[in-house]
Amino acid sequence: MICPQCGKEMRAGRMTAGGYWIRWISEEPASFPAERVTISPFSLSAKGVPAYLCDDCRKAIVEY
Repeated sequence: MICPQCGKEMRAGRMTAGGYWIRWISEEPASFPAERVTISPFSLSAKGVPAYLCDDCRKAIVEY
């Protein structure tokens, strides 16, 4: 997916809840532990929803 802010490619992943934190977890194969970006100190769900992350703009697009 292309970032609507800067036009660069966004990384695919999932927005999930981990305790009291909302995190984005990459879908790319990674070494353990999985790469995580903490988005918010509030809960979402353990299963998560598809999301795309732009590292340059620090924007996330979440599908629900």
